[in-house]
Amino acid sequence: MGVAKDRLSDLHDPLLHHIFSFLPFKCVVATCILSKRWKDLWISSPVLNIQEWRRHSRYGFIDEYWSETTGLVNFMDRLLDQSHPLFRNDLPNMKKFCLDYDSTYANGKISGWIHTLMMRKVEEISLCIPIEFVVPMGLFTCETLTVLKIEMSGDLSAKIKKIGTLRAAETISFPRLKILHLKHMIFVDESLNAQLFSNSPVLEELMLSNCYMAITKVLHISVASWKRLCITNSKMYSCKLKIYAPNLQSLTYNGMTEGYANKEHVFSSIVDAHIDITYESRTNKNSKRRCGLKDLVEGISNVKILHISGSSLQSFFWGETNQMMLIFHNLRRLDVSSKLSHCMFYALLNLLLKVPNLESVTIAQGFSPSENYRGLDTCGRPRRQECLLQHLKAVEVREINGKQEDLDMIKYFLRNSPALQIMTIASLQAYHNTCRTA
Repeated sequence: MGVAKDRLSDLHDPLLHHIFSFLPFKCVVATCILSKRWKDLWISSPVLNIQEWRRHSRYGFIDEYWSETTGLVNFMDRLLDQSHPLFRNDLPNMKKFCLDYDSTYANGKISGWIHTLMMRKVEEISLCIPIEFVVPMGLFTCETLTVLKIEMSGDLSAKIKKIGTLRAAETISFPRLKILHLKHMIFVDESLNAQLFSNSPVLEELMLSNCYMAITKVLHISVASWKRLCITNSKMYSCKLKIYAPNLQSLTYNGMTEGYANKEHVFSSIVDAHIDITYESRTNKNSKRRCGLKDLVEGISNVKILHISGSSLQSFFWGETNQMMLIFHNLRRLDVSSKLSHCMFYALLNLLLKVPNLESVTIAQGFSPSENYRGLDTCGRPRRQECLLQHLKAVEVREINGKQEDLDMIKYFLRNSPALQIMTIASLQAYHNTCRTA
C-alpha cells in the first residue's frame, strides 16, 4: 500500500517533471527500469516530443524503420490509453506535444492521440502533417492551448489549392492562445480566416511562413493584442497582406516585396524590425514592388531597432525608390546582417541621411572583396555628400579583411561622428576565433 502511495506521489512530483522536460523522451521512458516506484512514471511526463524518436539507421533498412515506427505507435497507444488505470488518478496536465507525421501512422490514431491530449488539457502542440490530413475539429476550440504550431507538408495539387488546408474546422476559438505558427497553410474561407484571428483575443505572436489566400489573394489580419509578427513568403507561396496591429512591437519580414500591401496602418508602437528581401534590378520599373517597398517602409517608420540585410538596403535606399523613403526619427540602432557590396554601401549612406538620431551601427560581415570603388558609385556618379551623424556613439565592424573598402568605411564613421565613443573592429580571423572560443 505504501509503495502505491509513493508511486502516486511521484506522478505529481514537479521536480521530476521539470527534469523530464529536458530529456529526450526515450530517456524518460527508460527511467522505468530505475525503480519499481517509477515503473509508470513516464506516463505522467508533461512533455511529449517524438519529433526525433526514430534513430538514424546507417544503412536505412526497411525492417528496422518499420520496427521503430510500430514500436512508436504501440508506445503512443499505451501512453495515451484513456482506459489505463493511471487516468483515474488525475494525471498532471500535458504541457507540450510535438509530432512529425509519418506515412506509416494511421490518421485515426493521430486524431485519437490529439483528442486524449486535449482531455489532459494540453497547452502546447506542434504538428508537422501532410496537407491531406484532416485536423480533429476539437483542436480548433481547445480552451487550454497557449501555443499552436502547424506545418503542412506535401505537394500542392490543384484540388488542395481549391479546398485549402484548413478544412476540418467550422468554428474556431482559442481563448488562451498566445503563440500561433502556420507554415504552408492555404486559406480559402475568408470567414474562417477571420475567426482564426478575431477569436484569439490574447494572441501575442503570429508566424506565417509561405501561407496565402487561394481565392481573394489578400489576407486580412486584425489582432489588437499582437506584439510579434513574422512573415515569410515566396513566389510560389505568397499573398497580399493587410494588417491591423496597433500594439505590434516586433516585425520580421522575409520575402516578396509586392506581397506587402498594408496601406491602412502604421505600426506606431513598433520597437524592432528584421527585414530581409531580395533585391531585383527591375524593382524600380515594377509598380507593385515599388508600392510594396513604400508601404513596408512606412509601416516600420517608427522603429527604434532595425536589423536589415544588404539586399534590403539596396532595394529600399538605392535608385528611384530611395526618393520615396521617409525619415526614421526614432531609429537608435542599426544592424546590417550581410556583406556589403559597393551598391549596398552607397544604399547604407543613403539610409544614414534619413536617421538623424542614430546612436549605434553594427556591420556584421564587412565588405565583399571586389575592385576599387573609391570616388564613384557603380553607376559612375560622384559619391553622395557625407552626412553628419550627430548622435552616433558606437560603431562595430566585424569580419573585415583589411582591404581599402573596409578602411574607407571605418574612416567614414570616424570622420562624420563627432559624438563617437566606441569603435569596435574585428578582423575575419579574429572574429571566427572568438566565435569558436565562445
